[in-house]
Amino acid sequence: HAGYRSLRLYRHAHAFYNAGFKFFAYFIYHLNRIMYSVDIHPACEIEAGVVIDHGTGIVIGSTARVGRGTIIYHGVTLGTRYIVSGKRHPTVGRNVVLGAGAKILGPITIGDFARIGANSVVLEDVPANSTVIGIPGRVVKKDEKVESGIHGSFSNDVDNDFVYSEYSKCSD
Repeated sequence: HAGYRSLRLYRHAHAFYNAGFKFFAYFIYHLNRIMYSVDIHPACEIEAGVVIDHGTGIVIGSTARVGRGTIIYHGVTLGTRYIVSGKRHPTVGRNVVLGAGAKILGPITIGDFARIGANSVVLEDVPANSTVIGIPGRVVKKDEKVESGIHGSFSNDVDNDFVYSEYSKCSD
């Protein structure tokens, strides 16, 4: 699974980056770009249990944070709207689904259990338990309760215990 392997490479690059070995971090970062067509900056923070499904074309900027249990589909960008110092990339909560081609831009927050539709462009904060679609992204549904499961209220055949156990191994 290429998404799993690209996350493993990111985790190695991230460890080197945090240890001050930036040369090795950037070497692995570029290797990841070449091998899997993903651009995950070694400084970003990705928690355990994150799944990259069909990872081609993913871009995750240096100040981005991604919470546990999030699913990232192909073509997703967690980028910046303009160049400034400090925090300039999104913070994604836990158990979020980022649909194929979604663009989440700027220092915004995506709440836990949110669902971002395919090809949506999100420029503002998204509340927890919400579904966002469109360009620009707008909330079309807000659930009052937190849904269990890796896809929030999406139906799926994924065994969450398997996903957390298998995909979390690379962060230990």
